[in-house]
Amino acid sequence: MFAVFGGIPTDWVIDVYDCHGVLKMREWGVGYGCKPQLPQGLEWLNVGYFDVPIKSEEKHLWDERLKRKINGILMGILQENDGAINWSGIYTVYQHQLERIFIAVAKYHKSQPQQISLATLF
Repeated sequence: MFAVFGGIPTDWVIDVYDCHGVLKMREWGVGYGCKPQLPQGLEWLNVGYFDVPIKSEEKHLWDERLKRKINGILMGILQENDGAINWSGIYTVYQHQLERIFIAVAKYHKSQPQQISLATLF
């Protein structure tokens, strides 16, 4: 199924409430910017206007430059999906948008990983 906005939807969403967004899997629960309890080994990281799930062991690799980059990408995704950080709602993240996040993490992550996959990012 293809989305109205011209892309393949993923299981990831940006849940915006009270001018703050949460990047999460749709199955984790949506509504009012809720941040569910994450499995052991994962934690929430604030990157500006957004919280994203990361591996706890990689927290030290997320410097301010990477946080700003991811914050900017997520802000752009909201705009592409006719949303804004001050418009509460659930915004689907499409495949091409998710790939931008992965590319940025691969490029700006302090460890400079050679390979990147969904399993290793979040």
